[in-house]
Amino acid sequence: MFIIKLKIHKFISDRKTERAVESINSQVRNRNLTSLILNFILKFIVLFVFGIFIIFPFYFMIVYAFAPEEQIIDSRVPVFWPKYFTWDNFRKAAEAGYISAVGVTALVAGISVVGKIFFSMTFGYAFSLRKWRFKRISWIIFLSILVLPETALLIGQYRITVMLGWNDGLQSIIALTAPFVASVFSGFMFRNAFEEIPDRIKEASMVDGCSGIKYFFRIAIPMVSPTIWTVGILTALATWNATSWPLVVLQSNSANIKTLNIWILERVGVADETDQIPGGIYKNIKMAGAILAILPMFILYFGFRRRIMSAVSRQGTTVKG
Repeated sequence: MFIIKLKIHKFISDRKTERAVESINSQVRNRNLTSLILNFILKFIVLFVFGIFIIFPFYFMIVYAFAPEEQIIDSRVPVFWPKYFTWDNFRKAAEAGYISAVGVTALVAGISVVGKIFFSMTFGYAFSLRKWRFKRISWIIFLSILVLPETALLIGQYRITVMLGWNDGLQSIIALTAPFVASVFSGFMFRNAFEEIPDRIKEASMVDGCSGIKYFFRIAIPMVSPTIWTVGILTALATWNATSWPLVVLQSNSANIKTLNIWILERVGVADETDQIPGGIYKNIKMAGAILAILPMFILYFGFRRRIMSAVSRQGTTVKG
């Protein structure tokens, strides 16, 4: 009988505790109608303003890309909506060398992704090892490079490129990929990922007769696949959208190699001497070229959207397995 009473008291006590925890963890709801309306208006204004800032440039890019030529030439009336939609702007933009620009940009992005993953992976794995001489001071020196401004690095990289003769001819492909291949930050991400692998996994592989190289390629690399995806995606986006470095390297290139951004700036929509275009630029063709330039990245994003969001949100620190 005494045991039954204890169980009843315990049951009642547990129910009271659960209700108390639920009341503490539940959201405090404001039932004041005025406060609810003010909160809704404030949120709507903030979202609307930020949405305008984000959507407005894309809206005008699309409007100009589909607007006819006579509407663009008439500068007296601002273009808020095309008189009629035309695909001729995209045809003219593509005829200005779109396929070759896409090929060069895709080649540079592919080489940069493979090179950065390889060098950053080996760099991070070397610094994830426990003990070797001058490891600490070497790591401090490499991290200090992150403090340098991008302009200082750009000047040094261009000087080395000119000294090696990579700024002209087909060698410019090497020059375009060089700044994107090595990255201390990517090496730092791989170092953290390799350090998260439990020591017992490496010890067990060594006991099974796995050498250092086999452990690196067969066990360590598959376990840091989220980091590989993160570095690859960020490198591809950075290389595809790069403007300043290709503009510096390709300013006097005899092989006429152009990346997509340089293609838009220099080739697309530039009027001839005989054309009567205000400013000497076809804005509609240039905007059509901009849409063609970002189209491959949109296709890639929607095709691998889940993988991209998962990789970027993990920031390269999660170990698979």
